[in-house]
Amino acid sequence: MRKRLTVLTVGCKASFADSAGIIRNAAAAGFEVVPNGEPADVLFINGCTVTHRADRDNRALARRARRDNPDAVLIMSGCFPATASESVRAGLPEVDHWLSKTDTELTPLLKRLTNGDEHGGPISDYRADRILGHKRTFLKIQDGCDSRCAYCIVPLARGSHRSVSGDEIVSRAIASEKDGATEFLLTGIHIGRYGIERNETDGLASLVRRLLKETTKPRFRLGSIEPLELTPSLLSIFSETDRLCPHLHIPMQSGSDPVLTRMRRPYASSQFLDAVAAAKEAASGIRIGADVLVGFPGESRDDFEATLAVVDAAGIDYLHVFPYSARPGTESALWRDDISSVLKKERVSAMTDLDLRLRSGFLERLTGRLLDVLVQRSNPDEGTVSGVTEYGVDAQFIGNPEMLCRMVSVRIESTSGQRLFGRLEVPHA
Repeated sequence: MRKRLTVLTVGCKASFADSAGIIRNAAAAGFEVVPNGEPADVLFINGCTVTHRADRDNRALARRARRDNPDAVLIMSGCFPATASESVRAGLPEVDHWLSKTDTELTPLLKRLTNGDEHGGPISDYRADRILGHKRTFLKIQDGCDSRCAYCIVPLARGSHRSVSGDEIVSRAIASEKDGATEFLLTGIHIGRYGIERNETDGLASLVRRLLKETTKPRFRLGSIEPLELTPSLLSIFSETDRLCPHLHIPMQSGSDPVLTRMRRPYASSQFLDAVAAAKEAASGIRIGADVLVGFPGESRDDFEATLAVVDAAGIDYLHVFPYSARPGTESALWRDDISSVLKKERVSAMTDLDLRLRSGFLERLTGRLLDVLVQRSNPDEGTVSGVTEYGVDAQFIGNPEMLCRMVSVRIESTSGQRLFGRLEVPHA
């Protein structure tokens, strides 16, 4: 009987893609891969370490997983073990194996766990994501980061920048489309630098164009892209096809130039504003979000007000708001964290309130529009389904479970909270 394996994920979209990679490798090694919640002989926790909260979640999940699966082999992978000290590891005796370098350590470990006796076969990224409970396909195109932002632990956890070959990405996209994929999210740690180590000019734009050419129906969504990497070639694709979702997430972190300098961010607030303006000119109606890091050491009231002003001037549609917390091993961890927790909470609250207003305003502008919705969830008791639009916001309408994973056209009639409501108009072929 084949051993059963499952994967739990803490973290970002790149972590979701990594978890799908674990599933693909496990299936090839001969494991029976099962969804979370089913009995398993081997249990992976693909952990994040970008914040203190993520570290806490990793530990809590490991302890709960051991209680629920006392006889399973428990493996910690991802960014968390890559930076976890010996004392941290010693404090989690529930974990049997720590994979600090999943790229090189995963396959040998899987072979040991099966004794090399099992033989499996390949599965697509789409099928792996479905096992994880996702309806979208997270297609990882690169890993690592060569930037050294003062607050960020990711380069220490992920290593240097490296791009997946275009041939491999296209092959995986084609296989996933054959299995039923309708949306790909191109993800990584620093995707705007895709192909730079191969001296590719506008590597990300070239990859997107190739994917659009060699697939037929799925739409593509870009992960976070740094403001200086939104090239004219990349932005021009939005006007060339309706298969590239009109949705960009552009990290800002602060609207104060002195804070950006201390953060070691490679741009000024004016350059961020220019990038957003260029995106809006290239794709009318595009939805643009931004990251904001609140309470960085030395952030004054004027600095915070400058960030609010840039958000307003840029016309941002939503925010991801994070309070600063020092991460051991980063440059800023050596600095005095001189913003009190009370003040951080006040500023986070103000920025979060702004985010809710921005989101609501964008949703209102979509009323009356005909949008394409990838159906992700079903509520049979209510007779409704919901899913994600090309703009990355949820829409709910009357439907049935047979619509799951399908793309349908929905006329938006109203909004409530952070969700659109509409009626089904055109089921896609």
